[in-house]
Amino acid sequence: MSLAQNKETWEIMARSWVDLVKPPSRPCPTQLKIWEKVIRTIKAKKANPKALTLGSTPEFRDLLASHGYEVTVCDLNEGMILAMEKLMHQTEKNEHYLVSNWLTTKFKEGEFDLVLGDASLNQILNLDELIKLLNKISKILSPDGYFLTREVVAVTSNKMITPEQVGNYFAARREGQLSDIELFNYLKYSSYINPCLRSPTIVDSYAVYQELLKINKKYEIKDFFNWYQDAHSNAHKYMMLLFKDHLQDLLSKDFEISPLEQCQDYHFCAMQMPAYLLKKKYDA
Repeated sequence: MSLAQNKETWEIMARSWVDLVKPPSRPCPTQLKIWEKVIRTIKAKKANPKALTLGSTPEFRDLLASHGYEVTVCDLNEGMILAMEKLMHQTEKNEHYLVSNWLTTKFKEGEFDLVLGDASLNQILNLDELIKLLNKISKILSPDGYFLTREVVAVTSNKMITPEQVGNYFAARREGQLSDIELFNYLKYSSYINPCLRSPTIVDSYAVYQELLKINKKYEIKDFFNWYQDAHSNAHKYMMLLFKDHLQDLLSKDFEISPLEQCQDYHFCAMQMPAYLLKKKYDA
């Protein structure tokens, strides 16, 4: 599997990003405040810091532009880059973009003071390639550089939402306790629909679509099903999930894991989207 296999779904999401894709599937307000502290700290130490974004997240690009960073946006999908640029609030920015694969793009060693990602590692669908990417990121960071990222982690089977429990989540949505995007995240990443029995596991949004077709009438979720089709169509969107301990073991090979306050805006953030502040190891 490769990054290119998700291109169709990203094109769909680019068209629906503002209206249909909400936190925690995009950066949360508290997350951005926490990360801005890191951005400010780096800026205070370096007059003209350089940053790389893995993907074209507009919230990150706005933050970096507001603090005077020179930014490189690297994304496989040019349509996504341009669509996200239209959502930015900062008009003055020192930014250029590369339509390229993170794995094959050549950067200079020590080129960036900060690399930012949001579920970016989840897009790598092969463990060996993930290990290579982490090592590559460590090499392109400056000696005092940081990799700041938030990733979806897998839940163990004893915490997985079962077919018997899924109705409770639809009820919580009807009662306003869960948003559409939160419910989708639970179905895709935390349920029997995409069981994570090993680390890593590849999960696919199309499996959610197929299950919704089966249970639509039983749970009277036509409005949620319509939202899903508008937001994701019936395209495949693959992601690779690791158990949290496994992910941290991989990160620790190339980085020192520094303390970082965690976002608590959504239950899903607290349970399955840990953020990491990673400092380049000098022996990496």
